[in-house]
Amino acid sequence: MLEKKPAKSAAATPKAKAGAAPRTTEKTVATPRMSTIAGEPASAKRRNDDMHERIQRRAYELWESEGRPTGREHDNWLQAEREIARTRSQRVGMSR
Repeated sequence: MLEKKPAKSAAATPKAKAGAAPRTTEKTVATPRMSTIAGEPASAKRRNDDMHERIQRRAYELWESEGRPTGREHDNWLQAEREIARTRSQRVGMSR
């Protein structure tokens, strides 16, 4: 004979808040934020934002190429930073 389990009460089931975005199963890459100095020129802020976006995109590409494993976000971020820094230094060296 099968044992019947009691149904969960409505109070035990979490409900979505009104206006809240639905949850997705796809994971995202964690991205550390660069700090900015108050009063810095707008052009410097744009460069920082651009650099952050480039690193974020590259880290995401690395994560996808590895098969989207969990727990590698920090390693992918650091690798992306190294690659972009190397590319920048090569461009600066070529322009001299």
